[in-house]
Amino acid sequence: MLRLPDPPTALLCAESDAMTGALRAVRTAGLKYPGDISLIGFDDSSWAAVMDPPLTMIEQPMLRPGALTAERLLARIKGEDPEPEVHTLKSRFIERGSAAPPRH
Repeated sequence: MLRLPDPPTALLCAESDAMTGALRAVRTAGLKYPGDISLIGFDDSSWAAVMDPPLTMIEQPMLRPGALTAERLLARIKGEDPEPEVHTLKSRFIERGSAAPPRH
């Protein structure tokens, strides 16, 4: 994608391994973030804040989906028949230095 005639101006990485791959690709292409391309990732990692520049991330409640699933499973094992539920878990946008304003 970075070699296209009109390359992307931003990459949103769905998880940490994708972010490390994106960082490698950006550096291999000789690009700089956020000057040439913005980088945003999910699942804030401890290393994201110490990058240069620090990575903008979307923090998710990583343990809560598993806890909710376990609660539902235990209820079913106990013979309860819980009604289906929808859970919306809050995330947090952590703005650091890897994203630039949109270009027009």
